[in-house]
Amino acid sequence: MRLHAGSHVDAPEHFVKGGKQIQDLPLELFAGDAVIADLRHCVPGKAITAEDLEQAAGKEIRRGDKLLLRTDVNKQYMI
Repeated sequence: MRLHAGSHVDAPEHFVKGGKQIQDLPLELFAGDAVIADLRHCVPGKAITAEDLEQAAGKEIRRGDKLLLRTDVNKQYMI
């Protein structure tokens, strides 16, 4: 799980019949400036809610922005 955590993107085909596969998405979709939602206050193992996202990034994010979720859960992994 270490290599997979925090770097996962689901292809549209996972959710939409006939959706694009990951290799069909343009690379530009994954590069550029982003808003970072600081969610370190959330309890690990519990769902991140819409209210959590609103509190962390609601004033900054606009439709079409890239969003990174900072949880620091990776610090719990053992090496």
